[in-house]
Amino acid sequence: MIRRILIPALMALTACSGAAPTVDSPAIPSTILLPADPAPGPATMFIGELGAAAIRQGNTWVAVAEVTVLDGDDQPVAGALVSGAWDEGDTDTTACITDQSGRCELESGSIRRRVSQTTVAITDVEHDELSYQPELDAVDNPEDQPRELAIRKP
Repeated sequence: MIRRILIPALMALTACSGAAPTVDSPAIPSTILLPADPAPGPATMFIGELGAAAIRQGNTWVAVAEVTVLDGDDQPVAGALVSGAWDEGDTDTTACITDQSGRCELESGSIRRRVSQTTVAITDVEHDELSYQPELDAVDNPEDQPRELAIRKP
């Protein structure tokens, strides 16, 4: 998008040999075309929401991290690969691909009942067309770790 700015030419100056410039003509309007906004950076995405659930399964339980990925315009991102790492459970790492609503779920695998809590850390978000910007991840409290979530057993 281009924005037009009119700049009046207050004077057209000519240089005389060794003398100060003189005015040749009255003000002449001129138009200069400038970009409306700075050139956009690369398309970005970030974690817009990180939620939790815990599901009892007999003598074990499973933790689930619900991840929502948004683009730079706060719109859902489909097709983003979200990777995470768990500190408990029979799965160290896990991944999911976001759906049309920008959501997916990372599951911990089975956790022994005696373990009261597990933590998942989002390690990466990848997309063919967008660049992950972790500094944009949504947080309620600036001291929070937006890419880590503790989940308590049910």
